[in-house]
Amino acid sequence: VMKQVELKPIHYQGGLYYYDGVRLHAGAYGVQVPLIAMQDDEINRRYKRFRTIRSISNTIGGLLPLAYLLYYTNGGSGGRTSSSTEFWTIWGGSIGVLLIGDGIARHQLNLGIDRYNMLLLRPSSKSVGLSLEYRF
Repeated sequence: VMKQVELKPIHYQGGLYYYDGVRLHAGAYGVQVPLIAMQDDEINRRYKRFRTIRSISNTIGGLLPLAYLLYYTNGGSGGRTSSSTEFWTIWGGSIGVLLIGDGIARHQLNLGIDRYNMLLLRPSSKSVGLSLEYRF
């Protein structure tokens, strides 16, 4: 039996995500269910971009040092030894890829969350209002 639950706003503070005032321990992946439950094309697109960018940056950031290590440990270097500059460039580059990729991915996720909150807080029915203007 499916139970329908009212969606609540998502907040991002200090690198942590909160749903209905409760911290999501799964981090950025913990917001997936409410975002998808909104059934909005733009929100879904932003979340998919977040996952794709994060996956690509994690793969590149992890494979770069691994390829470097395999190259030098399996004799692919032709007897040439690695310099400390090469080593730190590869490791620094992989950390840079991870940090930049994470920043871009989180930006996409935050854009999706902003839209989610905007749609959630937008009045669902038309309301009648009255405006008065008086000139002195």
